[in-house]
Amino acid sequence: MKGSGGLVLTRRVEDLWELHPSFNIVVNCSGLGSKQLVGDMEIFPVRGQVLKVQAPWVKHFIRDGSGLTYMYPGIADVTLGGTRQKGDWNLSPNAEISKQILSRCCALEPSLRGACDIREKVGLRPSRPGVRLEKELLVQG
Repeated sequence: MKGSGGLVLTRRVEDLWELHPSFNIVVNCSGLGSKQLVGDMEIFPVRGQVLKVQAPWVKHFIRDGSGLTYMYPGIADVTLGGTRQKGDWNLSPNAEISKQILSRCCALEPSLRGACDIREKVGLRPSRPGVRLEKELLVQG
């Protein structure tokens, strides 16, 4: 959109009314922040934990049927995963989960036992029971 004359601003917003009257349209993509920003009580985190390892011989991605065990080679490392823990806000890596991820991935690709420089990463994905796409006209009350 920027190439078509759109404007992208990065700033902290506490209330959508802060954007009025500067903008006619606001697309709210606040993810987990929508709980606080607009009182969206249906949004919840899905915790994901992965490992980043050095295994340059892994050239193809591998994924099991459930999608919980996977290997995705990148330019600098290979991502091994993972978890989907609904409602878990914990951003600290869990050593036992890391062992389980490595064990599951080694079962699919035994050469990963030779991987080095293992780093743990944790993130939260916003989720909800269904897609929310709606037009809302803000009226200050």
